[in-house]
Amino acid sequence: MHAPASSLVDVEQELARQTLVSERWRCTVLAGVLGLILGVMVVYWVALCQTPGALPGMGGVMIVVAFGALFELGTRQLLAHFLKHNRPRPAAGPYISSLIEMALPTYAIFILARADTPAAAMSSAAPYGYYLYLILAALRLEYRPCLFAGTVAALGYGALTLLYWPQIEPAWVGSHSLLRLNFLLRIVLLFLGGLAAAFVSMRIKTTLLETVRQTQERARIVDLFGQHVSRAVVNQLLTQPVGETSEQRHVCILVLDIRNFTTFSEARGADEVVAYLNTLWSSMVEAVNEHNGIVNKFLGDGFLAVFGAPLSYGNDCRNALAAARRIVSEVERLTTEGNLPPTRVGIALHAGNAVVGNIGSRERKEYTVIGDVVNVAFRIEALNKELGSTVLISETVRQAADVQDAETIAPMPIRGRREPVQLYRVI
Repeated sequence: MHAPASSLVDVEQELARQTLVSERWRCTVLAGVLGLILGVMVVYWVALCQTPGALPGMGGVMIVVAFGALFELGTRQLLAHFLKHNRPRPAAGPYISSLIEMALPTYAIFILARADTPAAAMSSAAPYGYYLYLILAALRLEYRPCLFAGTVAALGYGALTLLYWPQIEPAWVGSHSLLRLNFLLRIVLLFLGGLAAAFVSMRIKTTLLETVRQTQERARIVDLFGQHVSRAVVNQLLTQPVGETSEQRHVCILVLDIRNFTTFSEARGADEVVAYLNTLWSSMVEAVNEHNGIVNKFLGDGFLAVFGAPLSYGNDCRNALAAARRIVSEVERLTTEGNLPPTRVGIALHAGNAVVGNIGSRERKEYTVIGDVVNVAFRIEALNKELGSTVLISETVRQAADVQDAETIAPMPIRGRREPVQLYRVI
């Protein structure tokens, strides 16, 4: 099933918004971590500031860390501005940000190498700054900036390795082959870190996209079938969604009418009438829902329920008859308990083929059922008044539901039908 263009646009807009939110969180975490690192460095520097040469290059590195924290805070504010005004982030933004962020560990290593020895600088804590940025790069929810960040980190560390190799190798005590392998693997791992961040970013984005789509699909289903669909039906519709086009299906129609409702409503206020209907509909809709049907339309003093669409459970006529019996018993219970004034209903069941689907204009659509089976069901229900019955079913329903306790009624003429229709009164 293809989603409407408007739905796809909504998904893309929501995804773009969630991407900005995620990146804002990334900047918040980075600013906090860098602030914490700066605090530790300041405390350590203050403790050893009386010892000359104890911390070579530390002042310059602290400036780099402070700049990094302020940069993340500034980026966070910019992203918050984009979110507030519903503006897209510039496409080059993540790449510029990654370039600046990956330059900071590189520059910190450069400062330490100038102040101390290149070997000490290359094996210091500064290179771990690359991994801090790479891990959190996944929160960008875009794989290309993650790959770009990993590539820049690998190139930066590789350039420093080539620059200082003439000084690093002679000072090394041990296997020079192992030394070369160690530095080569560090460069490779930085690139692979960007690759891993890109993979994680894609998985997060895919999961987020699926969540947004499922939420929109759930909203579409609920909007399509109104508030009169059971939770079980909604959940199954989400796994077996109905199409946008109409189709022909075999269904069982339940039509219900409240007897003497006009007389009742004329003698009472609007609030009392609404309260009366709400009490009735609550139990009746629950009965329909519990038996895998949907209330398709409310008709003032009655409603039309459908069993077999949008989903069929293979025993639609039995479900409809069970719902009808439950409705009758609920009306009797509510009346006996004094929760309702004396109330009688008329119910008719008929089964057959009908056209079901999402029908209407572009602005307003409704899931509906159209066909002769619906018309016949309404006309059968009208015969309840003439026969003094409560539940009437057609021959089709009796056979499908295998009803044994129904009273046979002589075939009745139905307007619009050439042949009389065999009906049964359900006891």
